Amino acid sequence: MLAYVLALAVGLGSFALYMAAFFFPEVHRKNDFVWSGVGLFYALVLWVCAGRITGGLLLGQVASVALLGWSISQTLQLRRQITPAQQQTELPSAETVTNTVQAQVEKTVPSVLVGASKALNGVTTKIGQTFGKTNQPKPPVAATTTTTTKPPASPKVEVIDNRTPHNCISLNPDLSNQPFLEQFSLYCVDIFRHLTASFLDVKAAYPHENAAITNILPY
Repeated sequence: MLAYVLALAVGLGSFALYMAAFFFPEVHRKNDFVWSGVGLFYALVLWVCAGRITGGLLLGQVASVALLGWSISQTLQLRRQITPAQQQTELPSAETVTNTVQAQVEKTVPSVLVGASKALNGVTTKIGQTFGKTNQPKPPVAATTTTTTKPPASPKVEVIDNRTPHNCISLNPDLSNQPFLEQFSLYCVDIFRHLTASFLDVKAAYPHENAAITNILPY
């Protein structure tokens, strides 16, 4: 972990030495670009080989980085001191720096907050539209009416009795005015005639199968 810290320190120092040519030209020399490149390469080696730098080697690298940083800072201060005051770049005071930082923050923070609020509103609108589509009630389905047609009524069948008059025999003749024996005899005759008429109907329906019945009947 300490090796990574050393790599970051060396890299930032080398980058600062390179950028000094643009902000403090009086302390810059033409060979500073080369040495800043060497410092960045040194930082890269420390970063890549950080896992292998342990123990006494790590302590030696710490001492080397500390000595390198101290020598660079002293060199830059000496260059600025030997420069005439008219050619020196004016350094802003602490109050000026704090005021400038506050002004920049006041300008930047509202715009950032407005952008964040717009982004948040857009996200909430999309979420609301998504949930609104999923929770949208389905349209009611129109009820379908089915009509059933009744089958046509079957025609009425009329049965016509074409039997001869002698087959229509009444089983309840009016025998109220006859004596009991006569009434009984007439009733028996009436039953016999009815049976005879029934046999005749069977004969007419099945002439071949009822040959035996024909032989029994007297007429």
